[in-house]
Amino acid sequence: MQAGGKMSVNKGEWKQESKKQARNSGRGYISTSGISIDAQTFAFVDTCCVKKCSNAIPHTKQKDLFDNFWHSCNKEVQDVFLSRCMTQATVKTMGRILMDLFQISMKRMRLIQEKVLKNSTFEEKRGTHANRSAKLDGSVWDMMLEHLKTKQHKKSHYCEGKLQLLHFDDPTLDIKTLHGMFYKYFKEKIGKQLTMKYKTYFKFFLQKCGFSFHRPKTDCCDFCLECGHKLQ
Repeated sequence: MQAGGKMSVNKGEWKQESKKQARNSGRGYISTSGISIDAQTFAFVDTCCVKKCSNAIPHTKQKDLFDNFWHSCNKEVQDVFLSRCMTQATVKTMGRILMDLFQISMKRMRLIQEKVLKNSTFEEKRGTHANRSAKLDGSVWDMMLEHLKTKQHKKSHYCEGKLQLLHFDDPTLDIKTLHGMFYKYFKEKIGKQLTMKYKTYFKFFLQKCGFSFHRPKTDCCDFCLECGHKLQ
């Protein structure tokens, strides 16, 4: 546990990361779809293609290559090794024996072949693309709370210790209306148009804001009711 009560991130404990490590090391695992994937076990390759490439690699050499390949536990290292086994001249002929020896899929072999032909890098780029939607600045959330507090609201009376919610006085308000109002409030304050989906606003309102639209029916007493009648 770090200072401030935040837990440290440990990717090694993630289920997806555990499956990834098992896949890269040739160990058995249960896939995301629930399918049991068997561990990779060595099998001597004695036939592969018309050029009989397997005859040039004896049994002990194949076993050493198989063990070293899966013990690396790193997909990038494995792909670089496979690419070095091929040149642009032998990219098609070497594919079969490599698939049979290391028990890899045709799709993976095809992707490696394409990169060899294009002289592309094998650097891991998954999760590094830049086509994500822009993240909202933290000040937007602070401004959202500021906007909600500009609306007339009250604290709970009896239920304050249980719910700790602030209740709007205006019965016509709802989250969709507040979302539209916040767009105008943001533009008046910043001078720019806000791009926030209603789903994002809805989720933040429910989880972080601490406001409610309806006061609990039990949140009343004789004194409050008497004062209310006198004011009317």
